[in-house]
Amino acid sequence: MVWPNLLELDVRAPNASSIVRGSSVPIRYWYDDTDSNATITLRLDRDSNPYNQNSLGQIGQFGVLATGDSFASRSTWSWNTAGLTPGTYFVYGEIADGSGRRRFLYEQSPVTIVAAAGRAGQAPPPTDAAEQPASVSLPDGRLLVGSISDDGRALLFWRGGGGGWSAVDLSAGSATASPVLGVRVWADASNGDAYAAVATRNGLVVYREEAPGVWVSRGLTGELPGASAVVRGLEVFQSRDGRAHVVGINESRDVVLYEQAGGSGRGAWSFVNLSSSVEDRGLVAPVFAGSLVTLVTPWNALNIAGLDGSGSIKAIWKAQGTEWSTADLSASTGAPALAGGLTAFTTSWNAMNFLGADADGNVDGVWWTDDTAWRRTNLTASVAGGAPRLDAASVTSYATPWNAMNIVGRNAAGKVVVYWWTPGTRRWQIAPLSDVIPGSPIPSGPMNGDSSSGGMSVVGTAVGGQLVRYGWEPGEGWRAENLSAQARVV
Repeated sequence: MVWPNLLELDVRAPNASSIVRGSSVPIRYWYDDTDSNATITLRLDRDSNPYNQNSLGQIGQFGVLATGDSFASRSTWSWNTAGLTPGTYFVYGEIADGSGRRRFLYEQSPVTIVAAAGRAGQAPPPTDAAEQPASVSLPDGRLLVGSISDDGRALLFWRGGGGGWSAVDLSAGSATASPVLGVRVWADASNGDAYAAVATRNGLVVYREEAPGVWVSRGLTGELPGASAVVRGLEVFQSRDGRAHVVGINESRDVVLYEQAGGSGRGAWSFVNLSSSVEDRGLVAPVFAGSLVTLVTPWNALNIAGLDGSGSIKAIWKAQGTEWSTADLSASTGAPALAGGLTAFTTSWNAMNFLGADADGNVDGVWWTDDTAWRRTNLTASVAGGAPRLDAASVTSYATPWNAMNIVGRNAAGKVVVYWWTPGTRRWQIAPLSDVIPGSPIPSGPMNGDSSSGGMSVVGTAVGGQLVRYGWEPGEGWRAENLSAQARVV
């Protein structure tokens, strides 16, 4: 009987001192066992001694055939490093035959697993960037708007059937401490309940309207093990099965997701660090330098996107039935560096659109349909006769039920203008929105566009912290409202 032997063990990483967690690394081995089949087991160790109980566990095991007259055989096995804690390890192999004879061999040098490059070492973007208001139409006919006051309080405004506005200060309760870093609102698809998500450094709090004007809170960060607070880029979206998803960026610049497990928002929630999740699959997690946008397609593809530090459009996305993945949409389309932020919308013909403005105010971005790959579009250049350049931080968008696409922002004169397109005209045109409403207050910060009510709504904060809304309803035309001045506080 002949003893089996491992003659060579070689981790074939380009740089063994910096293996990105989640990547697949080839390990080449050379063995001989001339008279019987054998089993090779690969393990990690804290040192290079297989007998001192320091082994950290098995990373692979496979059978090999007797080498016979060839004396030795060389092959390669693929090591998936997903799930490993970053650190330095020794890789070793054990070969054993059916008679219990075994021998060990260590890779000559240790290997180091690191988190995917991108977050550590980069200067953190500001976490106090201005957050745009948010609005949604509720099933009972009310329009709900969430915003942050000048002194960092979470405010909700809603318009009843009679047209009057009411407001509540969520920060007046104990659940939400100031300053508030983000407010988003939605209507539960399963039962129509109104919800608000409020981000603070102490954690994410979700509010549900229990009765008109009465809101009850639930602290998700404190409730869910391992959850971290959202400090920037708070957004909410609902998948096609009606489950709410609250996404944002934490202190470590990771993208994190609070996901409704099923049923109404009153039920169970879960938490996942999406940046770590995609890194565990060998991908590089985007590092977003500003706010986030979200987009859900009719076929339930979930998209979270934003701009990185160089102004490129990056995305974390998930098709139904697949794992979360990443995409660099600027690299694949040649889109220029954008500034300020990003806006997103879908259309009834299954088009996905991510748009913004560059440092010169040109409206640019990328789009996709069933029939095309991702493409760049320069809307400013496409408008006949020229188009206004927009403040990059002000750009928002929405698509109406009658398939009109609208891009809204402030021009160089500080006026609110709209790039708009309809299936009837099939060309982009410009409308000076604030000029249509003489004397209207003009939002000075980020704006939010919405068409969920069947009309059109653009909300923003004017100088002095006043929340203003430009609204259009069929048969009524555009009008301006100062919600801060008009609302009755409850």
